[in-house]
Amino acid sequence: MENTNRHYFFLDEDYKYTDQKTGLLRNLRNITNAVDLVFFEHSKSSAQIEMLEKNPISVANHKDILTTHYAIFKDVYPFAGQPREVIIQKQGTPFAKPEEFEDRFKLIDKLISEYKKISLTQPELKIKLAISEKLAEIINAINWTHCFREGNGRTQRTVATSLAFEYGYELQINVDKDTSTYQRYFAGTAEKDNDILASVIYDSLTFHPSLRKTIPENPIQKYFKLLNPKKLMLILKGKFFISKNSSITNSK
Repeated sequence: MENTNRHYFFLDEDYKYTDQKTGLLRNLRNITNAVDLVFFEHSKSSAQIEMLEKNPISVANHKDILTTHYAIFKDVYPFAGQPREVIIQKQGTPFAKPEEFEDRFKLIDKLISEYKKISLTQPELKIKLAISEKLAEIINAINWTHCFREGNGRTQRTVATSLAFEYGYELQINVDKDTSTYQRYFAGTAEKDNDILASVIYDSLTFHPSLRKTIPENPIQKYFKLLNPKKLMLILKGKFFISKNSSITNSK
């Protein structure tokens, strides 16, 4: 199936992610109305993002990006936390193909590792600038990998928020349409312009000295690490779910 949406092109010949009758993304509530799905997804993902802002996931490598996506969309989509298996283009420009993900993940891991080495011995303004520049690189690397079928933008901004938190900064990027920040942010990502994106991030950072500490492990992240790889894949494929008391439960 060829599906176009908001200037995006998706090639999903086997209807892996979309319902053949409605053309909507397969979802855990079996919603068949487009307006209802938008409302449901927005309410659920917004609530999860707000929770992650209070209890962020510590990001060490690309696996924590998958965990972040799962945390945001686990109540909405059966493919939450799973790298996509279809081709995506935006305005004729292709994102990374699934077979290219391994190399893309290596680049993302390298950028995150470099970010963790930002020196705190320099003046605070230089620290803030270094954070902004490296986060711009990380966001663009994640964006142009675009490894999820849906929710890439929200995931990359949540990951950036978690990384900023590690250095004592609150990151609030206002992506409401018709704002200057929105226009600059999407210019920076669409054109892969790290300088524009870094300026948006710099303007969106607020320093809180008391936040400059190690992030405690998020409960979802903790359980992902405890699971063996086979059970982890079953969870990501919807065969198991994590209940509110953090126990692992068979979905059947």
